[in-house]
Amino acid sequence: IATNVAIALQSEEHRVLLVDVNLQFGDVPIFINEQAKNSILDLTPRSEELDPEIIEDVITKHTSTGLSLLAAPPQPVLGDPVRSAQFIKVLDYLRNLFDYIIIDTESHLSEIVLASIEAGDLIILITTQDIPSNKSAHEFLNLADTSDISREKLLFVLNKYDKRISISPDRIGESLHQKIILSIPSDERSVSSSINRGVPLIVENKSHPFSKSILNLSQLITERLTQLDGTMD
Repeated sequence: IATNVAIALQSEEHRVLLVDVNLQFGDVPIFINEQAKNSILDLTPRSEELDPEIIEDVITKHTSTGLSLLAAPPQPVLGDPVRSAQFIKVLDYLRNLFDYIIIDTESHLSEIVLASIEAGDLIILITTQDIPSNKSAHEFLNLADTSDISREKLLFVLNKYDKRISISPDRIGESLHQKIILSIPSDERSVSSSINRGVPLIVENKSHPFSKSILNLSQLITERLTQLDGTMD
C-alpha cells in the first residue's frame, strides 16, 4: 500500500520519497524491482551535516516512475544502531527536498516507528476483516488517545475487503469509533503477482480495482493535508 500510494502521488510537479523504516526486514526495493546500494544507515550518522548531494547519493530512484526510496538496512542486525533522534533530524531535512514523504513502518511499535508516528502529518491505519486485526487497531487507537495523537491525523483504511465477509466496514467503524474512509478490495492473485514481478499494480494497470482504490486514497491524503495546512495557517 505504501509503495503504490507513493507512486500515485509522484508526478512532474510533486517529488515523493518513500522511506522504509522496517529496519530489520524492510523489503520495499523488492516491490519496485530495484537494488538499493545505500540505506538509512548512510544518513543517520551524518544527520548534522546533510546536504542535497549526500541525499541524492544515498536514495534509490525507481527507474520507471522517478520515485525516490530511502531503503532499510540490508541485514536485520544492521538496524540496531539507528536512533530516533538522528532519524528525526534526517526527516526534518528531507522535508525541505520532497513534497511528500511516505514512511512505511513495521507493525511493532519500535522507537523509530513511534518517532515516525509523532512526526507525521497523517497516519494511515490499516485493518482487515478479522478479529485479531481489529483488536490491534483498537489497541492502537487507545494508544493514540492516551498519547494525545489526534484522530484527525488518522486515515482508517480497510485492506483486502471482501463483501462476502460479514464483518463490514461500517461495523468495524462503529465498533472502534473510527470511521473507515476507504476499502481496498481483495485480489491476492493480482497483488501477489505484482509484488513477485517487482511491478506495482498502480504502474501496471491503473484501471484495476486495487489501483483505483490507491488513487482514491492518494486523493484523500492530498485533501486532508490541504485541510491541515489551512488549519495551521
